Amino acid sequence: MMSRLFLFLLICSQTVLAAQNNSPDPDVVLLNEQIKYELKENYNAVKTVRRRFLVLNKNGLSRAQFEASYDPFKKITGIKIKVTDLLGNELTTKEQKTIYDKSDVHGFSVYEDDRVKYTKISINVYPVVIQYNYTKDFKEFYPYIHWAAQSSPNLKVNKAELVITYPENRNVRFKMFNMKKQPEITLEKGLNTLKFNVDSIPAYRSEPYRPPFWEQTPVVFAMPVEFKYHGYAGSFE
Repeated sequence: MMSRLFLFLLICSQTVLAAQNNSPDPDVVLLNEQIKYELKENYNAVKTVRRRFLVLNKNGLSRAQFEASYDPFKKITGIKIKVTDLLGNELTTKEQKTIYDKSDVHGFSVYEDDRVKYTKISINVYPVVIQYNYTKDFKEFYPYIHWAAQSSPNLKVNKAELVITYPENRNVRFKMFNMKKQPEITLEKGLNTLKFNVDSIPAYRSEPYRPPFWEQTPVVFAMPVEFKYHGYAGSFE
């Protein structure tokens, strides 16, 4: 009940908040997001993604669709999709839960192993809540981490979190833009943890010749110092 009341109040507040912040009314709200990277001792890694969107109109639907890329060194598992109305009634049909698969790059045979899994959810009545979870496994290399919870215009962010865990004998460098606070850093049971948080980011308009996204919205870039690829180990030191 409290969750439904929260969604109702959030919808009612969008126009008022947009006017106060001189920002556009959002087409979609990222209610909550958690991205977690677990960097393993053997140079494998696991990325876990959990996202929940409040889609307010047709324009916001494309921004809430599931999409994830993969290749022979990255494997996607555990995909779960759910669409509900504000009362929690599930609207997802069998067709909407279909996960499509296509080449990520067309016309270049050297890239044919790069592929994308995605959904084509179709909704006629708004607002709706779309949530999805999935896991991506990286084989024998650490990923380059780029996190921007506000990934497109007319998207409001309610709450989002990035977590990176890695062995204490490894190092991770990071660069932040427009972040209000430093990450929480902890060490427990031989694992370092970096935790970044953002909340209450108003939507912004899409404008021609606007500055780069990292000058307008919170962004984190992170990269492990040590790496291994195709059996060769190295360091960026």
